[in-house]
Amino acid sequence: MPFRGRMLVGLDGRRLDEGIIRYAAMVARAMHPICTQRELALVRCAPCSSSLRRSPSIASRPEHPPAEIRFVSVLERQSDSAASHRATLAEQVDQHFPCLDVPMDVRSDLLKGRPFARLPALAADFDSDLLLLDESLGPRRRCARLAITAPSSVWLVPRGWAPVLRRILVPVDFTAQSLAALQAAFDLAGCFPTAKCIALHMTRSVGRLQSDPLTAARRRELGREFDHFAAGVESHGVPLEPRFVAGNRLGRATEHAARQTAADLTVLVSRRRAPLAAWFSTSEVEAVMRDCPGPILSIRSADPPLGLGEAIQRRWHEAEMPQFG
Repeated sequence: MPFRGRMLVGLDGRRLDEGIIRYAAMVARAMHPICTQRELALVRCAPCSSSLRRSPSIASRPEHPPAEIRFVSVLERQSDSAASHRATLAEQVDQHFPCLDVPMDVRSDLLKGRPFARLPALAADFDSDLLLLDESLGPRRRCARLAITAPSSVWLVPRGWAPVLRRILVPVDFTAQSLAALQAAFDLAGCFPTAKCIALHMTRSVGRLQSDPLTAARRRELGREFDHFAAGVESHGVPLEPRFVAGNRLGRATEHAARQTAADLTVLVSRRRAPLAAWFSTSEVEAVMRDCPGPILSIRSADPPLGLGEAIQRRWHEAEMPQFG
């Protein structure tokens, strides 16, 4: 699992959605699937926050440190209803998290500022390895831009989406980054008994205006390449379905596959980009996040951030942008 320690949940400060809190509870359970005994003690810290603290039995297990989850509802302007909003947030967090049989420390807070500027800074200060975003924060294009510039992995969730993972879609291009995305999908699917993974491979078409159909021979060749590629991951017994398509835009192909398979989550691995580099050139990951419906998990790769100079060089020397830049 690419994230096990700290999760920051960014909420829409204008209207509180209980669904995103239930979804965060599902993610928190998947972060520590090995803990099955009820060993939590509920402790109220202050009127403005809630906290779940470890019991002494959990503290004696250094191999399973508690997850730290912070709910942050961001308001651009302080309003008269801020106090009631804060109280409602704390109440709903207390309602959905004590039932989880995993060690964790949960807090909630209400802050003032611009969400798309405040949340990445908070993620860096909190040293979080996952930023769970409520899509109601703003336009999807801004959420996609935040996902490729944020310091941590980003999980984007539409409003009212059911907290369940049954079909996880993973675009792959037979590279190490897509292999890491497929492994993360298997790790998540392993927490749900009936889940399966769907690997989507898009072959670039020669024509710009229409897609070239894949021949039977080409499909057999792709099948052999895919079997060799998938042998490098631990499936945990999760079923895997490969899909091969031809097209020119990965975002459009992923959107079609997500709708066709009713995917509950799309998983990608992306390299972080500096704000100027993201403005200069759009990555395939950002395009997928703009077009694809449903929740999307963009896992941060271990590569250093892409700067403006490198982005200019890549655009100059490469005829096409890489699928997972």
